[in-house]
Amino acid sequence: DLRFEAAAASELATNVKKHPPGLRVPEIDWNYTSHRVLVMEWVDGIPLSDIEAVRATGINPDIILTKASNSLFMQVF
Repeated sequence: DLRFEAAAASELATNVKKHPPGLRVPEIDWNYTSHRVLVMEWVDGIPLSDIEAVRATGINPDIILTKASNSLFMQVF
């Protein structure tokens, strides 16, 4: 049931908002989400696996990874 996945993603988005700025979780579109369909907001981005493209934007990949790992640890602990 994808509504459970949507609820978990929504909770994650709420929790991430409490962390230092820099990370964002797409919002769930509850009007179109059902037990078989999960609809989320579109967010443009660059895959972190494409490090050269990330660096070309002027963003330091180490900062992104630090923020992501800090967010993960805040959620776990």
